[in-house]
Amino acid sequence: MKQRFAERGFKVEKLLLRNYKYAENYEGSLREKKVAVQLTKKNQMESLVNEEKAKLKQIESSGNASISGSSRSAGIRRSISPAGSTSFFRS
Repeated sequence: MKQRFAERGFKVEKLLLRNYKYAENYEGSLREKKVAVQLTKKNQMESLVNEEKAKLKQIESSGNASISGSSRSAGIRRSISPAGSTSFFRS
């Protein structure tokens, strides 16, 4: 574009475009690409959340297993009163 204007005696230093409009098919493909990128990002984030939830459940279940496993092996029982206090005793 600079060259075309230079041939006519104009010097272009900056070109500011306003109120531009893409062709309908190009604009449609841009929209589709944006949606696809957003869906990909959303799916990646959901996958990450699900992985973290699975890790948390695994940690919780292994913690519960080790607590109940160690209590049984030591012959310790836990009693929870209606008031919510916890007491331990040997069986």
